Amino acid sequence: MDQRRHVLTPVVSSVSSPVRMSALLKLLSRMRANVCLMAAYRLLPAAVRKRLSATMSRTEARSMEFRKSPRWHMQGAGDQEGQSSISEAPGLSLGVNVYAFLRGRFGLAESARRYTSALLASGCRVWLCDIADGLGVPHDMKDKSLDGLIGRGDQHGINLVFVNPDYLERAMETHMCNAANKSYTIGVWFWEGERFPLEWTSALDVVDEIMVASVHLENAIRRVTDKPVFRVPLPVDSLLASDLKRKDFGIRESAFVFLSMFDFNSYLERKNPAGVIHAFRLAFATGESDVQLLLKSINGHRFPDEMNTLREAAAGDPRIVIRDDIIENRHVHALQQCADCFVSLHRAEGFGMALAECMWFGKPVIATGWSGNMDFMTPENSCPVRFKLVEIQSGDYAHHQGQRWAEPDIHHAAGLMKRLADDPRAARRIGNQASRDVRRLLSSNNAAALIKNRLEEITMDRLQSLTDEPGRTSDVRLNS
Repeated sequence: MDQRRHVLTPVVSSVSSPVRMSALLKLLSRMRANVCLMAAYRLLPAAVRKRLSATMSRTEARSMEFRKSPRWHMQGAGDQEGQSSISEAPGLSLGVNVYAFLRGRFGLAESARRYTSALLASGCRVWLCDIADGLGVPHDMKDKSLDGLIGRGDQHGINLVFVNPDYLERAMETHMCNAANKSYTIGVWFWEGERFPLEWTSALDVVDEIMVASVHLENAIRRVTDKPVFRVPLPVDSLLASDLKRKDFGIRESAFVFLSMFDFNSYLERKNPAGVIHAFRLAFATGESDVQLLLKSINGHRFPDEMNTLREAAAGDPRIVIRDDIIENRHVHALQQCADCFVSLHRAEGFGMALAECMWFGKPVIATGWSGNMDFMTPENSCPVRFKLVEIQSGDYAHHQGQRWAEPDIHHAAGLMKRLADDPRAARRIGNQASRDVRRLLSSNNAAALIKNRLEEITMDRLQSLTDEPGRTSDVRLNS
């Protein structure tokens, strides 16, 4: 992948000016719509077609990014990324090893950083290991916020491993070596389906227990194991935003703005942005110009067909804007602050981090009333959308056999969108309640206390086992 990107660099740079990029996009659109042009394209040598297709795809991808002014690169509030802003608090004996994609810019990686930061801020000693090397996960790995702490200090007797079962065995072989043999290993897993995949159950044999973020996930795992499963809500607090404003994101100042965010890697059918577009168009007639819908995604360039389908769904409505761009967390939070309402018509969520973040900022959230997000969403602090449970179809999601998820009521969602846009006071009232609830339920202090209590229990149990079996002392690494 890297080699191909290097080869194409001169071609991409040759169309980097806005005029040339616009011309190339128009040519691509004409080709797709014209049978004769497509036939002529297919007559080109395969190598030429491959090179041209890659160039056009990259040009298209660049056209979907935010137009970045110098303000995007200014140092300001929330500019923590790229710096090790969290330090360890000395003096406490409790410690844990964290194995995770510490530099990843995707949900599981961000969750690991959130839990780690909460533990460090509470005084717990944490030894960090980034496990991305050799696993080949299809994600950006440029977050440097914990770089100064990776590999620093002494290892401990308990492991928190933020790796889902599909990558777990390789991660342990590559990065943990013999560490797991004498340590107690807790797998921290995320899954969105109603049932835990049978294909993943072998991973239960290599962990001692499992930590989850939601009741939805806890219920799924408890069905397939009698090993301990403990729940720690994902910490969502102290979110720092940059100084970017609406104009920096191309958002109209006077519009009531709906925001939806998703990752193409997380299955488009599950995230269901097409449903958000449908609901928006049902709610607001074409002539209503005082509303705007911004769909913010990442990794769309990896799924050109799905991206084209999404663009076609939004075609002809200038109020709907799609931006596919990996931006720093501080800018993501600034974007969330700029919106008036967050919408997620997902079919399943393991937790719903973006929903919780927007609620933390005091934004009303319209979201499918099922799965992980219902741990923190109520009719008083948000707008749960009605749904019915349906079987997941082949191709729509991984490990779909025997699984169900929620089909949101698009007309109900449209009515909620219309209601909030017509009544900003109601929107603010819901958002204010959301902020109060999320700051209480999803605090870092709460998460750290739950994890530390469990670490203490595990340590005491292991000490007791050594008392009962004195000969095992040299074979077990205690937590220290």
